[in-house]
Amino acid sequence: MAGQRGQPARIQPKQYTRLIVVLRDSPTIAAAAAAMKVDPSTIYRLLKREPVLAQMAAAARAIAAGDKPTPQREICGTESRYVLEGCRCTDCTEAATLARAKRRQNLAAVYDSVVPMPIRREDAA
Repeated sequence: MAGQRGQPARIQPKQYTRLIVVLRDSPTIAAAAAAMKVDPSTIYRLLKREPVLAQMAAAARAIAAGDKPTPQREICGTESRYVLEGCRCTDCTEAATLARAKRRQNLAAVYDSVVPMPIRREDAA
């Protein structure tokens, strides 16, 4: 025990292999922490303190995430790409402008059907 200060580590180096397997199989760090019977901050702190272990954990989580389909990126020329991804190419800008104009036109039609137009004096006479 000479040279060691404070409490012993919650996750000992001999448990690192199990931790990597648990991180690979768990959807979140919190779930991995529950499986290891420690607080999630313990795992975060350990990964911050041990960069090699953090690289191994990242690789294991990337392998686990490989089973999930990657989201498809929108092609240029869509309003959603203009809004969500900040694409300012001419195609996306034009698509966003046309979509906005269409929404305003539809809103004006709904507004005109709900709110009656005021009668002007020239029309009343």
